[in-house]
Amino acid sequence: MFKSTIVRIFSALFTFLGGILIARTLGPADLGFYVQIIAIITLLYNISTAGIPTFTLRESSNFSVVKDNNSLSQLSIFAIIVFSFLTILVLIAFILYSGKNEKIFPVNMQYLSFGITITWGVSTILDSVSRGRGFIIAGQLSELIIRPGGFVLFFIIFFVFLSDTNVKITLFALLSANIIALIISIIVFFKDFEIKFLAISPNLLKLWLKGCFYNSIVEILIKSSFPISFIIIANILGDESLGIYRAGYQLSLAAGIGLLAAKAVSAPKFAAAINHKSTISLHTEYTSAMKIGILFSIPFLLIFILFPEKFIHILLGDEYYEASFSLSLLTFGIFLNAAVGPIDVLLQVKRQDKTLIICTLFRVVLYIFLVCVLAPIYDILGVAIAHISSLVFWCLSLSLCNRLSKKIGNKTSHKSIVKN
Repeated sequence: MFKSTIVRIFSALFTFLGGILIARTLGPADLGFYVQIIAIITLLYNISTAGIPTFTLRESSNFSVVKDNNSLSQLSIFAIIVFSFLTILVLIAFILYSGKNEKIFPVNMQYLSFGITITWGVSTILDSVSRGRGFIIAGQLSELIIRPGGFVLFFIIFFVFLSDTNVKITLFALLSANIIALIISIIVFFKDFEIKFLAISPNLLKLWLKGCFYNSIVEILIKSSFPISFIIIANILGDESLGIYRAGYQLSLAAGIGLLAAKAVSAPKFAAAINHKSTISLHTEYTSAMKIGILFSIPFLLIFILFPEKFIHILLGDEYYEASFSLSLLTFGIFLNAAVGPIDVLLQVKRQDKTLIICTLFRVVLYIFLVCVLAPIYDILGVAIAHISSLVFWCLSLSLCNRLSKKIGNKTSHKSIVKN
């Protein structure tokens, strides 16, 4: 758990630093265009995977316990086949839609984007099987290589092509990182495991359709909300405004690293307290996690509210000056989220998945609606208002549901005393 937390924090820091370098290098307009392409890649990935990583992780764990290598082989082949089929359908549909219209998606970047989608998806699926077999390091290595590794490659390419760094080169760096991650995923996958090409059991298809595909539809909608919103912002305000907003949003995320770390370690502690029916321990653990998030976010809150222009000038450059007020608002939103604490993790541990999904779906709908309404009126400030409004709604609705809940999990029945 400690290693996993370190990996998450390390990845978040590198994402933060790498995002600053990319923003300074590309400029607002190219950054906005790059964000659009990454949004499209994320949408393709979300649809193509369709609950497969969750399914393979769960089933491979079960097969590993009974040492059923034949079923593991069938599961692995099935997952790759389904992913390949869905990917082909999605890519064909997208190619037919975009065609050769350079304004929608330049042809010379489609290949890079498709390569990123495919390598990312296959690597995630192989890692999920490896993690199910007990190789937890698989997912950690991929996360380190794709995020920090991608930015390290970008650093190298940046210095080699100092005067000619553009969106295409940035995508090439990300694709290179994904290829390296995929190679390592393959090595870990075949460690002490010999895959056998056997006939695939029809039960696997039934298990996927019943257990994961339906649930993944909601997950796809939730995970796709931000990519969709970025595409909407670009269409309403243009690439440059999207780039400016995205750069400010990237800076504000630094305030949430403490909450991210707290979430990584709090789940098992919450579970232990619930299993022992100790409401006092649960309250103590929740309060500790909340304090970590608040204490870490306060310095960033003060800096980005009192001196937003100065830090944007130092970190991003004067081109991003318009993001100043949005940066202050977004950081304040993250502070409010930290003040509420890891309420989503608590509800997950309590197995109140439906509550979490419903509240999150309402947040997604509210966010996209507000973006469409406020962005044309208030520009990127309207987008920031939409984000913070939907975030506050989400935190308050989850807290209210937690207070009203009279059950912990599906079996234990007593009132929650966690104060948010």
